[in-house]
Amino acid sequence: KEGYTLSDVDYAQFQKGLAKGVLGDTKAKLGILQALLANHEGSSYTDDAKFEMAKSYSILENPDSAVHWYKDIASQHPNSSYVKKSLLNMGLEHYNRSQNEEALATFKEVIATYPATAEAKEALVGVKNIYVDLGDIDTYSNYVAGLSFANITEASLDSTTYEAAELVYMRGDR
Repeated sequence: KEGYTLSDVDYAQFQKGLAKGVLGDTKAKLGILQALLANHEGSSYTDDAKFEMAKSYSILENPDSAVHWYKDIASQHPNSSYVKKSLLNMGLEHYNRSQNEEALATFKEVIATYPATAEAKEALVGVKNIYVDLGDIDTYSNYVAGLSFANITEASLDSTTYEAAELVYMRGDR
């Protein structure tokens, strides 16, 4: 290790973990990234490693661990460029498990904190999907009316209402 800085060593370990992921060895990727966190406290790649770990747990269909790491990034690295994407992904994890209240709160946090960003626009799609699933288009309509970046037309609201009604019909919830 002589002649190498912490930054060189942790960068190499981070890249090795990413390479394992590219090769499809997600478990090895997780092991390498966990070792990076354990062995290189204060690394400038800590948030990167945590984000990659969260994504890996999602791939391995372990949403609880994925959400844990996304939350960790948001709370422990508030200035990280990964925060808004972590919150969005956390909302998606909740939505995919039909945890609509948690998903809605997380999506709305992304929208309120990072308005007009790509993540906010993706979160708005999640909000719409939840309200369609719930058949509550009025609440969705009122919510988007207060968003300056949401370009929602009357025609798109009509389409959303139709989508919600069709979903109710398909479920047999008449």
